[in-house]
Amino acid sequence: MVEVKAQRQPITEQDTLVRARLALGYFVLVAVLGLFLRWLMVSPVVGVNYKNFLHAHSHVALLGWLYCAFFAALLYIFPASTSADRRSFRRQFFLTQVSVLGMLFTFPVQGYALFSIIFSTMHILLSYWFARSYWRYVQHNVDTSTHAISLKYIGAALLFMVLSSFGPWAMGPIMAKGTIGGELYYSAIYFYLHFQYNGWFTFAVLGLLFWFLERHHITFNRRWAMRAFWLLALACLPAYALSVLWTKPADWVYAIGYVSVAMQLAGLLYLAKVLRQVWAEVVPLA
Repeated sequence: MVEVKAQRQPITEQDTLVRARLALGYFVLVAVLGLFLRWLMVSPVVGVNYKNFLHAHSHVALLGWLYCAFFAALLYIFPASTSADRRSFRRQFFLTQVSVLGMLFTFPVQGYALFSIIFSTMHILLSYWFARSYWRYVQHNVDTSTHAISLKYIGAALLFMVLSSFGPWAMGPIMAKGTIGGELYYSAIYFYLHFQYNGWFTFAVLGLLFWFLERHHITFNRRWAMRAFWLLALACLPAYALSVLWTKPADWVYAIGYVSVAMQLAGLLYLAKVLRQVWAEVVPLA
């Protein structure tokens, strides 16, 4: 296996710059939408549906700003080395913008309806494409021994991203049964949010962190890093129980939640030990 070279081609740098700027643009847009939503709480505007704009805000925040930021970051650390791969990722990113902008303009007008659902479904399918093609690319083009730790976290991040989509898929049958607003409906939403925040986003950030350490040949305790990985990864699944405690479930669900919290705390302890170990070397490079 050949490690991706640190010196990137100008065309790859341009792709990264465009993606990063678009992600930051969504960040600014989300901030403006947030201010508008707060203004509506103080001074409602006739004809403006607060809930519909809230849907637009949340979807652009998660699927525009954060998704595009991680898309850019992951392709920055392991950039596509062939023209075919670069074209494929460009195509994916372009179609992602179509889906995000579609949600931005359809949610405020109609809320959850035909066109907004089409664009949000399109984004889910595109995320599957990205997860599959990116993972297949790094498996064949990245030195898996040098980047063993970071690839573990990135692989888990992509897996949790795919797993999170089961929540939106479940909402179709739930809404068809007319149980909108019930416990099952919100449990599906929290399933999606849980595996986005605690799975996809968290593990992607940690993957970028360990790539940084590996890239700069900073020595760290790999055993601690792997213990943190397994504790946090295995805890992520049962930790969903914490998101449904509001339904007043059976005692065994509480017990699962408590165990997952203990595992997460243990994983964070190992991460803290790794960070303490490398802090003096990382700060000058940051």
